[in-house]
Amino acid sequence: AYKKLYILDIEISEGADVEVGIKIVFEGGHNNWINLDNLTFWSANIPEPEPTEEDHQAAAAVDALIAALDLETLTLEDEEAVIAAREAYDALTELQKTLVTKLEDLVALEAKIQDLKGVVDYPLVTLEEFNAQGGFETDDWSLATLEWKFEGGHGWVSEGWTVDGSMRYDVFKEQTSANARIYKGVKELPAGTYELSLHLAGGDLSQVKVLFGSEEFLITEYSGDYQKYSFYLEYDGSGHLYVEIAITREENGWASLDAIGIAGYDYPIESLEDFNRHGGFEPVGGDWSLAGMKWKVEGGCGWTDGNWQHEGEASYDVFRDTDATNASISKGVLLDAGNYALKLYAAGGNLSRITVEIGGEASEITCGGSFEERTISFQVDDKGPVLVKISAERAAEGWLRLDNISISVNEE
Repeated sequence: AYKKLYILDIEISEGADVEVGIKIVFEGGHNNWINLDNLTFWSANIPEPEPTEEDHQAAAAVDALIAALDLETLTLEDEEAVIAAREAYDALTELQKTLVTKLEDLVALEAKIQDLKGVVDYPLVTLEEFNAQGGFETDDWSLATLEWKFEGGHGWVSEGWTVDGSMRYDVFKEQTSANARIYKGVKELPAGTYELSLHLAGGDLSQVKVLFGSEEFLITEYSGDYQKYSFYLEYDGSGHLYVEIAITREENGWASLDAIGIAGYDYPIESLEDFNRHGGFEPVGGDWSLAGMKWKVEGGCGWTDGNWQHEGEASYDVFRDTDATNASISKGVLLDAGNYALKLYAAGGNLSRITVEIGGEASEITCGGSFEERTISFQVDDKGPVLVKISAERAAEGWLRLDNISISVNEE
């Protein structure tokens, strides 16, 4: 049998060369043999070396490479720089690596690059596939077939009691878990405004969290009947669009999901409160651009102006510094069903036409050389984004200023 032997215990001065030999002597007999295994050298009581100035400089150089990369603005064009930072770190000695302070940042940068490249542990589908799969319709009843990754919840769809179609997702059916989530990514989407909608019914739920791209939303009110919930995101077109629905329940809690879909818009969308705040064309945090105020601009000037206004410190000089004869600004505003009034102030001259379009209904207005108030009443039948678009056409040297655009509930 093997026996562990300690055969050498000596002091060796630093940097010394040591020659090791093993002599074996057999005393008598014949067919003698011996096996040697696990010949090991180790040291004890050797103090850790102190880092030199050169070690500190080498580690600081790697930290500088990592610090030069910003996680929030990282793109695939930065991949070579991330790889170079990793190679520089790997080239350090073990002692020098302990002096690097930004290793966690490097790991996060590498993960972001993989995410941008679509290297993820969940399915990636096209927008068309996502919407087709959001109704939970499948011949084999499997959630995996619908390319949803799931944790904690049921792995199969259920029949009956649906919003549309014949199937739905009964999240906690036959499960004992208190937490469940389904998630996937949507690939090949251009930059733009997107709406994620879903229908939820449930009871005794502690939390319903929706992750949509970089935004997190909470559903705090729900009932035993299906309700539609919508969430909006300005997506920059990089990587893919992540969607996750995570639900935590209390004892005997239940949840049913159906009709999950994503719709794209070619204009920004904001709340009524933000619409009214941006309607005064006041600069946002020093940003005088209309894009910063969530206005889509076509043909006209892209900046607000502080020279002449109805109220506040700015207004919108539509044709300033442009040769365009046609211009428009537009955005969507989230409104509940009901009656509303849009009010704006306009001043202009040599204009062929001014059109205000609200939810597909267009009205023409006129104005003179000083600011005048104009009001348009309209009705919203269903909760959701309503497009507001103001267009103008001018003759030679025509001009138009807009200010204080707002929407209020029409009590009449």
